[in-house]
Amino acid sequence: MPVDEWDGFVHASDDCWLWHTSDFLDIFQSWNNQKDQSFAVMGLSKTIVAVVGLNSHKHRRLKFWKEDYLSALGGFAFSNEITDKRRKEIYDHMENHCADLGQTIDVTISTLTPSIVDTKYGHVNPLIFRGYENNLTQTCILDLNKSWGDLEKGMSQTTRQIIKKDLEVKVSEATAHDLDVYYEIHCETYNRTGVRPHPYGYFEGIFTRMIAKGYARVLKLEHKGKILAMKNCACYKGGAYYWTGASRNGIDGAYNRLLMVEQIKRAKSDEFRWFEVGEVFPATADGKKAGLTLYKSSFGGDYYPFYKGRKILK
Repeated sequence: MPVDEWDGFVHASDDCWLWHTSDFLDIFQSWNNQKDQSFAVMGLSKTIVAVVGLNSHKHRRLKFWKEDYLSALGGFAFSNEITDKRRKEIYDHMENHCADLGQTIDVTISTLTPSIVDTKYGHVNPLIFRGYENNLTQTCILDLNKSWGDLEKGMSQTTRQIIKKDLEVKVSEATAHDLDVYYEIHCETYNRTGVRPHPYGYFEGIFTRMIAKGYARVLKLEHKGKILAMKNCACYKGGAYYWTGASRNGIDGAYNRLLMVEQIKRAKSDEFRWFEVGEVFPATADGKKAGLTLYKSSFGGDYYPFYKGRKILK
């Protein structure tokens, strides 16, 4: 299928977000042990009526047996014009095709999806109506229609104090020339936390394709000419999302907070409506998740539902 046709549908459908674009689907293939199985459904007029960004994976369950499972980041997306009845019929058809590719499917729907984000309290997880296990969590989102003064009031005292400090640093937008430095700091960050770094090709795609198309903004923080931290936000359809970040060992934690505040400021300046800081886990007993929740909540905002689900296809 021509890329322009696929992306034209993605840009128009209120069910689609950045994770459905051909650029993201391409760079996501830099990850090992997965295969792109994305597909579209064509209507009688030979135009797209639905798409899904789909990957198949090999999941080892026993020593000599692997189960094929699927993941759909963004979920199933439909034309704005189709009826509910037709939507159900197409959904059935798409899941039947998925069943030929894997035994189970994990679906995650971005809260910044236009058909989702304005329904903060109005809907339960839409996946449960399709027979999915309800794996809903929460995510922290700022409404950038508020004045900067009101947004700042919603931030924690620690964050507000950092904004007022003179940290003697320079914050600017990164370019493709900063890719290798970013990856160096990314590896330093992940090795520090005991997690395997993401593939180089993933960030190469972000720095060379997503930034160029306005789908990502990466900010870098320098002190005395040395880059100490960087934060990357996805930008699409009026929403900005904290995507990835990296910082050098031993740096002042204030630098990371300052970079996040700068990302929020620039998203508001560019007239984005929403800024998603990311998934949070209120009342969790897990120490690491509690720390992440405290950090992300320190920028203010409200908790919104983050829709996720798993379904056994066969």
